Amino acid sequence: GTDGPGIPESQLFGRIAVQAGFDVIFTSGFFKKIPDPYLPLAPLGFYGFHETDLPEGKGHAPLAWTLIRGESHMTVTLFRFTPEIDSGPVVRKMKRRIRRSDTMRNLQAARIEMIRTMLLDSVATLVRLNKTSLLNGRPLRMLPERKQHGKGSYYPRRAPADSRIDPSKSLTRQWDLLRACDSDAYP
Repeated sequence: GTDGPGIPESQLFGRIAVQAGFDVIFTSGFFKKIPDPYLPLAPLGFYGFHETDLPEGKGHAPLAWTLIRGESHMTVTLFRFTPEIDSGPVVRKMKRRIRRSDTMRNLQAARIEMIRTMLLDSVATLVRLNKTSLLNGRPLRMLPERKQHGKGSYYPRRAPADSRIDPSKSLTRQWDLLRACDSDAYP
């Protein structure tokens, strides 16, 4: 998409980051690739939240695909962006059980709480790691992280056909698809 006078949102984001001089950047729900030149703009890291247990479920609409696939848990992963999509080092993961009554809407609310918790913990960790460095003029430290392990999987972009109900199948057999549907956010 574009924002402003025909400026792609990723370019606009980069301009804002450069002008603001952020030390660290956290994003959530940024569904386009961050342009490589913007990755080093924040010296303490450029981080994102992804709603799968990375490296599984890289790509698009991770929470919807988690429901459609009938997974028993949702995981939110905090990771550092690298040039390869959803492949950067992992800082932290939080997991929550998915109940049969859960829908996209209440899992989105749970996702927001998980992100809030991880964000507050990450900022507190950065402060703890860097308070003496700031006072003594030493180099600042990034959040502790570990490499992703395993090949992983990739979720494609969802299309309207991915939400099509099959009238020949029972509603029980299609429950995972039905609860992933959200006509406002995922028409």
